[in-house]
Amino acid sequence: MEVSDIFHGMCSRDLSNADIKAICKYRGFSEKEASSRALFENFFLSDRGVEKAIASLGDAEARLLHLLKLLGEPVDITFFERIYKNAKSTGWYLTFTQEYQEVFKQVKSSLVRKGILLMAEDESTRIYQTAKLERWRFAFPREFERFLPPLFRSVKTFKENEDYNNDILRQVIIGIAKGGKGSPLCPNSKYTLILSGGELKIGEREFRIKYLRQWQRACWKASLSKSKGAKSPTKESYVSPIKAVTYALSQLKPDEWATPDQLSGLLKVFCGEKHPSPRVICEKGRQWGCLAKQEANGKHYRLPLRKYEEEAASTDPGSYLQVEKNRSGVIVDLQAVPYDSLELISRVGNLKVEKGLLTFSPNIIKLGSVPEQTRSHELIRWLGKHSSAFRLSLEKVEQRHGKYIVHSNLMIAKIKDLSLKVSIQKLLSKPGKIAVLPEDYIAFPKELLPAVEKLVDKSGYVIKRIESKNKARDE
Repeated sequence: MEVSDIFHGMCSRDLSNADIKAICKYRGFSEKEASSRALFENFFLSDRGVEKAIASLGDAEARLLHLLKLLGEPVDITFFERIYKNAKSTGWYLTFTQEYQEVFKQVKSSLVRKGILLMAEDESTRIYQTAKLERWRFAFPREFERFLPPLFRSVKTFKENEDYNNDILRQVIIGIAKGGKGSPLCPNSKYTLILSGGELKIGEREFRIKYLRQWQRACWKASLSKSKGAKSPTKESYVSPIKAVTYALSQLKPDEWATPDQLSGLLKVFCGEKHPSPRVICEKGRQWGCLAKQEANGKHYRLPLRKYEEEAASTDPGSYLQVEKNRSGVIVDLQAVPYDSLELISRVGNLKVEKGLLTFSPNIIKLGSVPEQTRSHELIRWLGKHSSAFRLSLEKVEQRHGKYIVHSNLMIAKIKDLSLKVSIQKLLSKPGKIAVLPEDYIAFPKELLPAVEKLVDKSGYVIKRIESKNKARDE
């Protein structure tokens, strides 16, 4: 059920007249708006009275709304038992309604009737959810998110001495020059940094900064799995401690810091009762470079202000690249290369390790595949100026731009029959195995041609082959 459906259902059908009057009174709507459901619906998402209504909430209720913002999707009545658990009935052989009817009353009086929370019945679940209380869905409007109070009552402001463990990532990067594999610190082969066939990869994927972030979070998560109190969330509406802490610290302004103890109440609402201590969560996050720490006047944490993408902004490529004399390669200083520069290098060149050094040379197909704005990047311009091999490759790309499409080991087929096209798409359903092109064309790797031919032959069709006389050459 979409939030828009909940909003419309609430205003047009599911709120009683008494509910509407209560909301209008609390939000400061006029009697005219209270007397017309259409007017009420038009005014409900306005700013009027929202700040006052949210300010009247307790800490736990405010944290709950932050969690709804983070989840970004409707929830059912069981979601609210974490803060209204004293209202939940317990005992043998209780029906769902008997168990949650008092929680529902609390939600309605504290959140719905104040005009903060949306509520409507999901009639599509009527077949398998027989109790009406099971079918209620609740949502927090995005229009009200900006009125949420800060998660921290008090913060410290520091402008210097950020303790950010960037070395942990650097160790992994340096590891590729030692046998072509990354540091054994990775807890999962999915994120192992490897150099194979001239390609730098994280697991089976091309090297990207976003995968570095995923690797960090995977390490952070693994380091918490054996901590005291660690337990996987039991409900979908609970989030992991890492997600909770990251969200909370992302709400801080630049130079603001919070202590782990300030996260205790938030973790209970976001994660439930079972989770590692906030101090352990924060310290493990700092160890894996996911959080920054400030030790003045106690330990304070926040998300690192420094971003990978910003590292090379003020860095001269000559400080981490060296052109080999009389050779086409360029040596990369793994101790100094910014991560975003390493990503760009891997996108335009062939990499290899020689005598413990990472070197790369231009790949004209890669250079021709990246967007034109990428080829105008400061790093690419530096390579074109200082490396004759890159300069020649860039000149060829510019000459061929718009004239050549250079592919390696790629087959292109035109299929007019829709059912056959669908069958081939299913056969080549794995990512990267098929590209659907305009005017009934598809493209797929050459090694899959036998499988495609077998399917076409089995379907009773005849293959017509066309070979171009003008073959593109990679000079």
